[in-house]
Amino acid sequence: MMIGFFEEFPTRENLEKLKLVDFRTKLYIAACNLKEFYDIKNDVERSSPTTEVGYWPILLKEEGYWLSPFCKSEALQRVVDELKRNKKQLTVMWDAELPFTRPHLFITQLPGFFRKRRLIREFIKNSSKYNIKIVVAEYAAPRHIAETLLRFFGVKFSLREYGHKKIIMFYTSMIKHKVLKKPTILYLKREKKRYGNRVSVGLGTIARGILGDEPILSPQHLDRDLKLMERIGIREVIIFRLGGLTNEYIDVLKKYAD
Repeated sequence: MMIGFFEEFPTRENLEKLKLVDFRTKLYIAACNLKEFYDIKNDVERSSPTTEVGYWPILLKEEGYWLSPFCKSEALQRVVDELKRNKKQLTVMWDAELPFTRPHLFITQLPGFFRKRRLIREFIKNSSKYNIKIVVAEYAAPRHIAETLLRFFGVKFSLREYGHKKIIMFYTSMIKHKVLKKPTILYLKREKKRYGNRVSVGLGTIARGILGDEPILSPQHLDRDLKLMERIGIREVIIFRLGGLTNEYIDVLKKYAD
């Protein structure tokens, strides 16, 4: 199993955790622009040459932070325009989440919703023209109505139509009830059967993120989740996030890493 990591806060301290990783890995680095990303990427590749590094574009909190038709128009346009100017081969992790940290954006950014959704859809569909491989991080959608709504909201995209890969967020530390967990597991199995290795899964959380109150997954529960992914046949998981790594987590991950 390929085991990678998200890093939402790529400080020196958090990136130092790569020294604990002695297996081939992948790292998605959050940054506000490509210059910031490439500066960090170059440092990572010098210190950890076997690590594949992808770009995770984020916005300012007041702009919506994640990428959706509810973020501010100028911020979304800025990200897309910069990526279109990209000349290098680049993997982009498109974090397709709704702006729950700034709920007022659901109202204030409603004007222009359809234009922004079209901009996102067209960029993802045509990303290969800009030397970009898109990986969409998205919510699980265990019910048909949920999938329909998320597609309407511009945070889920048909793999058949858009040709990208995706990471389904399955953070069991944040899923408290079995009534929610069981249908999500069935959804993961169904997506794996449909799309094979174009489907990866995000696991965690082993460190807090931008929300600041994310529950932490124990090493024992991470082991449980990795066993489940192995049974389903998932070949790649991405752990949220690198900065939470300890020797205890590494001992678990080594049991599953290719």
